[in-house]
Amino acid sequence: MIKLALPLKNANIIIVIDTSGDFVHTKMYLVTSENRYLGTDNLKRTQKTAKRIKDKFEQYLDHALNTEYDETGLFAYSETLFMANFLYKDLNPKVKIYFDHYEIKKCEIMEFSIDDEMIREWINQLDYLLSI
Repeated sequence: MIKLALPLKNANIIIVIDTSGDFVHTKMYLVTSENRYLGTDNLKRTQKTAKRIKDKFEQYLDHALNTEYDETGLFAYSETLFMANFLYKDLNPKVKIYFDHYEIKKCEIMEFSIDDEMIREWINQLDYLLSI
């Protein structure tokens, strides 16, 4: 079992990679004052999306984003959709987490700020995730 921490202001996203058994999968949690389970996915699909996010963050740090606003989903499972939002360098980048409550037809949105140092840590953690 491997744990990765993706830092946000006032929160962390924890990715747990379970390599026991035949099926390698990832579980994701949002850790704030309370812990929220975000869902489970297979490692390959998580890695594919992690690569897209890593690339976007690198473009952001290099001032090379071509669009003012972009969203790249890192994780999607049943009731939860996690999105990383990327904005121009002079704006504050945000990470949004959408909790879609299908049974009551309501979407809860939690938004967290992320700075350049945190983005660099995400890149390091996502590099490690991609190397597994």
